[in-house]
Amino acid sequence: MNQTERVLREGRRADCYRLFSTCFYPPERDQLLQHRICIELAETLNELYPDTAAAAHAMVLHEQLTQLSETDVRVDHAALFVGPFRLKAAPYGSIYLERNNLLMGDTTLAASVCYAEAGLELTLHEPADHIAVELEFMHYLAALSAQAAHRGDDEQTARLTGQGDRFLNDHLGAWAPAFCAAIKRGANTVFYRALADCLEAFVDAELRHTRGVGCDTVLSEPRQRH
Repeated sequence: MNQTERVLREGRRADCYRLFSTCFYPPERDQLLQHRICIELAETLNELYPDTAAAAHAMVLHEQLTQLSETDVRVDHAALFVGPFRLKAAPYGSIYLERNNLLMGDTTLAASVCYAEAGLELTLHEPADHIAVELEFMHYLAALSAQAAHRGDDEQTARLTGQGDRFLNDHLGAWAPAFCAAIKRGANTVFYRALADCLEAFVDAELRHTRGVGCDTVLSEPRQRH
């Protein structure tokens, strides 16, 4: 992979992680429509991992979203991820990785250590292993990796990529599949069911890439977005 290809790949990965993270914060339907979050995510995924195409196409939810009220999306988000009642899909890694589904366990602390090792001093409103926080961290590493690749700093690029691969394997990738399955069981809206399918496909593709298992990656110039 040459320098240009590396910059393209890391930039697309950063974009995907950023967009996925946005989707797990309290939703504003009009913002999802106006900022074309779903469409941009689908396009970027198709450029990065063509074998996620089926799930990516399902994320182009403009027509479905226009048929939902903002209340529908917000109620589903709360029931899945916030409460006040028992969560249908708790968005915390420790729930899936700790014995007895322990919240704020050792794996939460381990995620915080990873952030500190990357030089981040964070004031978080959520536990360190919240899905949006872990996705943002992967965005941060991929964005820095793209910048290092653009400078031609191969050593820094490799170091940042290695950090991301370890975090993906030890943290996000270790619990995202179970989390996505819980979303699909509990979601009442097409938006969150499609989001879960899409995130599951993306994380699987990322894991296969880190492990050297066959996974298509397109390295052409990105399409014009309108």
